[in-house]
This record gives sequence, structure tokens and C-alpha cells, in this order.
Amino acid sequence: MIGPLWAIGISAYILFAPMVKSVSVSSSFSHAHSSIQTAPDYSRTSWYKTRGLSAARPLLIPILLACLPFLIPNIKTRRIVGAISIILLAVFCVLTAFSVGSYYMPSAVALAAALIAEFYSGKRVKAGG
Repeated sequence: MIGPLWAIGISAYILFAPMVKSVSVSSSFSHAHSSIQTAPDYSRTSWYKTRGLSAARPLLIPILLACLPFLIPNIKTRRIVGAISIILLAVFCVLTAFSVGSYYMPSAVALAAALIAEFYSGKRVKAGG
């Protein structure tokens, strides 16, 4: 179950950790020196604080892809759904590589390892182990 747990944990981290950086500039005028002083103000906030629950929608995609194979009881169907989920999760990682995609690559690798282990053992295996 490492693949789905990783996807859930990373999604929570991305949603609630202060990852969005904002810069504001404040300026003040001094009569004594006849000059304007500017100072940048850097702050970080979370996706949740800036976008609300709508920020969670794109983060649900890798969670659903990682969890989907574990909801299928039939071994043959689970293998097919697992292979499709791995491919779609890898595509998601590549398409979003410059933002959040690289965080989900370990989840795709764990799912692939679980699918390979299940294929060769013929038993139901938990992701990543």
C-alpha cells in the first residue's frame, strides 16, 4: 500500500504546506531625505489558503489512479487496471513535471513494483512490498 499512501501524503503536503511564494513591494517617502524607499516583502502560503478546496481537485487525480487497482477483487482485472493506472500516473507525472508531477513518481514506481511482484507470484500483493 505504499503507492496509494505516498500519493495521499504528497497531496496533503502540496495542499497544506507553504509552497506558494508571493512578493509585495512597499514604498515609503521620506521628507527629510527627499527619497522613496522600497522594500520587498516575501511571504509563503499554501494552495489551500490561496485557492480553497478547488486546489484539491487536480491532486485527487494521482490519488484515484494509485488507489484504483486495490479496489478490484479479480486478479486479472486488477492487473489490467493496475497497468492502465501506472501508465496514466506516469503520464500525469510527465505532464505536470515542472509543478507537482515529480512528487508522484515514487507512487508510480511503487505501483509498478507491486504489479510486477503480483504478476510473478500470482498472489495479491500490497503496493511497494
